[in-house]
Amino acid sequence: MAACKDSTQKPLPVMNENIYTEITMENNAHMSLTVTRDQIYSEQTFQDNVQIPLPVMNDHIYSDLTTDYKSESFVRSDRAANKKNIRRNYVIALIVLIIIIVILSSILILQNVEQEHGETVQRNIISKCTVTDCYDYYQRRMTTSGVYTIHPFGDNSPQVQVYCDMDTSGGGWTVIQLRHDGSVDFSRNWTEYKEGFGSVSNEYWIGNDVIHQMTKNNDTRIYFSITLTNGSTLYQEYDRFSISDESDGYRLFLSKPTNGSLGDRLVDTGISANNVVGMKFSTIGLHECVSGFGAGGGWWYNDCHDAYLNGPYNSKKWKQPWDPPIQNGIEVSRTKMMIRKC
Repeated sequence: MAACKDSTQKPLPVMNENIYTEITMENNAHMSLTVTRDQIYSEQTFQDNVQIPLPVMNDHIYSDLTTDYKSESFVRSDRAANKKNIRRNYVIALIVLIIIIVILSSILILQNVEQEHGETVQRNIISKCTVTDCYDYYQRRMTTSGVYTIHPFGDNSPQVQVYCDMDTSGGGWTVIQLRHDGSVDFSRNWTEYKEGFGSVSNEYWIGNDVIHQMTKNNDTRIYFSITLTNGSTLYQEYDRFSISDESDGYRLFLSKPTNGSLGDRLVDTGISANNVVGMKFSTIGLHECVSGFGAGGGWWYNDCHDAYLNGPYNSKKWKQPWDPPIQNGIEVSRTKMMIRKC
């Protein structure tokens, strides 16, 4: 067996570009190594499993890889920061919205409390003051039409329910007569007209005692309204209206000026026998016109009448509700008489 020329490993020589080096090692192991600037190729045919480390990358390649890595890191960092900002802004907006809702809710609650308190105070004030008619309510800013309670005879007297018209011709009108469907019969006796009858939420006559009490100071005007079956409404308003007490027969006092679309058929009709100013109130058995031409309804009659709103509803027997222009009750669907302080 031949002895090895040299059993120790020798370091590889430094290689230049395109240099081929042949090294003969122990056991006739042979390794060929070709190295260029752009390529490293290594082939091992020996049995010692000698590993040759890869060359270190040049500064340019390393710099490019590092820059790419850093750029990708910055992008990831920016995306994370943006998501975080979006979440934070969303939370802030939600908190602001909740605060606004709480504030608005508090304001609405306070307004409702103040309104309820104001209405309570107003009702207490009104209850301590005598309300004699609808105009008193209207002056206290209670301006919704409907049923109200008044005290025309004073605080200690029986209260009276009435319908208040807060819309027509300035509002504040106390309705003393109302008809619209014929459900209440107006062919009544003296006592019934004295005390009143019907329902204020439907059809009614308020009562002659109440009318006298509300008009005795001669500071009241009256408004007559007739709605026809064709839907049109005509009216007449008189500047002064009052009636005397029962002992004087509820005598009628009415004066001009007057205005409206019906025309005057009460004060100056052109026929003195049909003028009703100064006439006493009459019911069945007290005046021949009541049972005949008036068909049973109570009213202020002279020889008879040219205007009369208490005849039999929707009937030809109801003569001259307001003539002219209305000749019989077939043409009438609704009537209303209202009074108000001047």
